[in-house]
Amino acid sequence: MNKSMQKEKRSIGLFFYLLDKMYNRTLAYELHFAPVDRHFHTLWLIHEHQNKISQQQLSDLLKVDKAAMTRIVRDLERKGVIIRRENPHDGRSYWLSLTRKGEKTVQDALEAIDELHAEVFMGFSKEEEEQFLHMLKRIYQNLSMQPNSDVFLEFLEKQEEKENI
Repeated sequence: MNKSMQKEKRSIGLFFYLLDKMYNRTLAYELHFAPVDRHFHTLWLIHEHQNKISQQQLSDLLKVDKAAMTRIVRDLERKGVIIRRENPHDGRSYWLSLTRKGEKTVQDALEAIDELHAEVFMGFSKEEEEQFLHMLKRIYQNLSMQPNSDVFLEFLEKQEEKENI
């Protein structure tokens, strides 16, 4: 491998860091009118799980510790976008659900994300977009300690199955 390629590969982490910052800053700007200034992905996951997801499951999916997830849930409850409901299958746990305000926020966020993705993938063919997303999933899998038991990867695979039906 030549030195130029080696140097580029060493900057992968920096690219991911900067992309994360730019992506989330742009999304927050697009949703400046929304009741939440962050945690859109938390709301989206609650929505995708049809309001039947525990705080622990969210913590696992988002790779955040329990204390951080507790702070996120309290913040979102305080803003009136989620509520806790008793899990009918396990009285010791709660499901997180979106309020009407939370559902509206998710719908607005999905529209903003779609617009942002149109900008992100400008000049990409449909095949290139699919390849890129496939490669990102592979990178994620490679970085996961136990890819076969990874909750988020299983969630992504289920989403792909739904889309292919």
